[in-house]
Amino acid sequence: MTVLASGEKALIHKGIAAICCVVFLVVLLYMGVFGAFDVRAKDALISKKAPLDAITVLAIDDKSIHDVGRWPWSRAEVAKLIDAVPPSSVIGVDIAYFEPGASAAEDAALEAAFAKKRAVLVCTKDGAQSLHQSLQCPIFKGVARGFADVITDADGVTRATRLETFDPDNAKVEPFAVALYEKFFGAKPAPGILLSGRSRINYAGSSKAFLTVSAGDVISGTAALPANSIIILGATAQSLKDIFEIPKGGPAMAGAELHANILQMIITQRTLADISGWWTALLILVMTVATYSISASGTLFGVEILRRPAASTIIVAVLGVLYLFAAVGLSRRDILLPLIYPLLSLALAHGVFSLLDHVQSEREKWQIQSAFGKYVSPRIVEQIISEKYALRLGGEKRRIGILFSDIRDFTTLSETLTPQPLVALLNRYFSAMTEIIHTQDGMIDKYIGDAVMALWNVPLPVGGFEEKMARAALAMAETRVSEDIYAGIGLHVGDAVVGNIGSNERFDYTAIGDNVNLASRLEGLTKVYGVTVIASEDLVRCLPADIGRRELDSVRVRGRNKPVVIYEICSEVPSWHREFSEALAIYRAGLFEDAREQFTVLSRKYLDHASRLFADRCSEFLRDRQVQREWNGVWEHTTK
Repeated sequence: MTVLASGEKALIHKGIAAICCVVFLVVLLYMGVFGAFDVRAKDALISKKAPLDAITVLAIDDKSIHDVGRWPWSRAEVAKLIDAVPPSSVIGVDIAYFEPGASAAEDAALEAAFAKKRAVLVCTKDGAQSLHQSLQCPIFKGVARGFADVITDADGVTRATRLETFDPDNAKVEPFAVALYEKFFGAKPAPGILLSGRSRINYAGSSKAFLTVSAGDVISGTAALPANSIIILGATAQSLKDIFEIPKGGPAMAGAELHANILQMIITQRTLADISGWWTALLILVMTVATYSISASGTLFGVEILRRPAASTIIVAVLGVLYLFAAVGLSRRDILLPLIYPLLSLALAHGVFSLLDHVQSEREKWQIQSAFGKYVSPRIVEQIISEKYALRLGGEKRRIGILFSDIRDFTTLSETLTPQPLVALLNRYFSAMTEIIHTQDGMIDKYIGDAVMALWNVPLPVGGFEEKMARAALAMAETRVSEDIYAGIGLHVGDAVVGNIGSNERFDYTAIGDNVNLASRLEGLTKVYGVTVIASEDLVRCLPADIGRRELDSVRVRGRNKPVVIYEICSEVPSWHREFSEALAIYRAGLFEDAREQFTVLSRKYLDHASRLFADRCSEFLRDRQVQREWNGVWEHTTK
């Protein structure tokens, strides 16, 4: 029998597994394996917001192209749009004016229109070069400029922009939306808005969310532009191809609308905090540690929880749901938590820990079956497994039932048989006895040569075990596998130390103590009194009335000072047992002459060995007056 894996070893295994899970997921994180899925999951967290009334899109849409003519329009037509802007408003022009127009007069007219308004013209990247190296800016030098640099990810979705100020060729250029903000409010945006690097766009909604006015209607005079507004002029017609895919799907959004969303983000100071990188790695660690805490110790960061597998699965699922709620709640505060990797860490860690638990459970089942399968009934083995009974060195004190059975005159029998028939006979006998013991929920402790030691109320509690062990003894006494085999059986109940006793490499589940020794002595007395089953008074007091019993004697066995009253256990109680009890009472009263007479009658009439024993004992007492003077009703057996 081997010792089951300790709880500490299981914790170490899970700890190693947790570290492996964290390392594995962090590697996946920095390889970008699930990056696209995580980004799209974050897209779903961005909620719609009410568009600001102060932002208007002046759209060069399909209707405008139909009314005014095909694009590009003459710069004189664009000058009309600029002239239509109220003095209290600011105009941002998202049109590339990087080369001279068809005539100098057109350029002069447009430049004059810009000079009369608060206007910002867009700059863009110069071909494939980096924004840090060069900007392609409008030819109109006296007009404020702002660069447009939106970032489209590999999946074709535009999610971010740059809000930092660049200084190419010693000419500071603000982001287009920032330049519009400063032109309208006369001040720089709040600190913390203009961060370096990638800034995720906090979209107010889908396409057409902002107030949109058709440029054609403004040119024709059928529509007016609002006062006190930031107006962004740009192409929205699909044919002009200034369109971008946005998160959460829906219609593509024009570049002018993108600038409107960026501008609203700056005005409302609601930039998105996109949690990623090392923060995601930290969340992977936290989620894995939380799952480890649940699985390994039955606690979540020190709080006790149920440790059943189903309960841990439910709790991990609840933890995942709570994280989702937290992610949704924080997204309302413009913080985007990663979803895929933290939830994946929960699922992976829980799956790995569950697999380890399953392997450990199967190993424990195998060990328990190896330890107890041959000694207790399959039902008890299943109960041990289901109740997670742990095998440990050491033991506990428990009230148990002890049975010893020994074949009578086995030495003589073994001399008459060759080894093979002898072993076959013993195997048949032990098989029959074992089946009886298992049927009555007993446990075979060991086979000792031709003897059997069995225990009850171990390793798990057994209700009514006293009756069960008595009925097992009676069934064993009545079962004959051979005419040559007779056995004596001793029964006792009492406290004993039970557990796995032995070395770390090899140990047996057994019981030790004075009460175990007494049961062994009682089995030996069956030869003395000529009966099959002897039980102690402690056991007999617990038996139902339908189990027969005869009080035999009050004895003091070797190695035990306290006397014990012993009984014969039998299936049926003959009527003459009453006469035996009367004779026993006379014997205990010290009236040995009268007792001898009655015992002699019983021994001759019923061929009762115990009566013959008492008759002889009375005769001996009558010859020894010292015994008569010291008589206390207890007979002392000096042999095992």
